[in-house]
Amino acid sequence: MLTRGRTLTKAEEQRVKWAAKNLYKKLTEHRDELLVVDWYKDEQPMLKGKTAIEDSLDADLPTSYDVPSFESKIRLLLNHFIDMAIQGYGWIAA
Repeated sequence: MLTRGRTLTKAEEQRVKWAAKNLYKKLTEHRDELLVVDWYKDEQPMLKGKTAIEDSLDADLPTSYDVPSFESKIRLLLNHFIDMAIQGYGWIAA
């Protein structure tokens, strides 16, 4: 999801993979704080999750991701996680 629609160098591709792994690690480590029951239905927990995604990716994504594409990826991931939670899928469903 993070590389879709982008042309990246090998080094940038590695950083994106690292960013995805770190995001997963952060979300799973802080699952109890971030993904409370029906977190996607309430604005405050949803914003907490969005902030966690932003902070993690901001620290790890290559600088070639400009502000519009960065924000687009944040929205894409947040919507993906919301869809997973609604469907009761895996670790994201709380």
